[in-house]
Amino acid sequence: MKKLYILILAASFLIVFTALQANHARAEVKDQIISHMNALQKNITALPEMNPKLAASSNPYDYVKDNKEYQNIVALGNAAIPALTELLNDSPENGLTEYIYAIALEQISKIDLKAETGWSTAKQFAKKWNVHLSQIPEKVSQIVNSDDSNAEKIQRLNRLGTPAIPFILKSIDAGHSNLVPSLDYLTEGEAGNNYKSWYDKNSDTVEKIRTFVIDKQK
Repeated sequence: MKKLYILILAASFLIVFTALQANHARAEVKDQIISHMNALQKNITALPEMNPKLAASSNPYDYVKDNKEYQNIVALGNAAIPALTELLNDSPENGLTEYIYAIALEQISKIDLKAETGWSTAKQFAKKWNVHLSQIPEKVSQIVNSDDSNAEKIQRLNRLGTPAIPFILKSIDAGHSNLVPSLDYLTEGEAGNNYKSWYDKNSDTVEKIRTFVIDKQK
């Protein structure tokens, strides 16, 4: 009985420790995003003097085009998806900053929700985004087990974006090696046929994304 208690206690400690590590890592990425966003906002504030034509634009995409601070956010990659989502969901505002979060999420995740859903504000995007995330595990399963051609399956999986990577990997490990091209696309050619080696190098981010997506189902 005592041995069982120790095992349960150890397992509980491991779960709590893992959760704390994940929260710490997310906080670090979040701090980087906020730092880059603050610098980006300073750039925008200086535009009337530096670039009046751009300052007059009402198109948010104009402000991130060739912007170093925005590119720094995107360069954080999939690890930034949970933090960006949190920043967008928690913000009481629905302005340019939030819109830039949405643009970054689409670019990093390789998902074009604007084309699919026609969102026009950041908060509209957030609603569509959260629903999309919650449906990913089930959609991957449906696609994998469908009667679609392999090419059609790959296209449909690609449209689910990088948050689907953990679930596509699981399907590949289960014997669906025909799905490797989708993984290759979503990892921008880094995975390919050496996906196990790629996973070993990126397992921390992959598992955080898996947990993040699963949490959206609750």
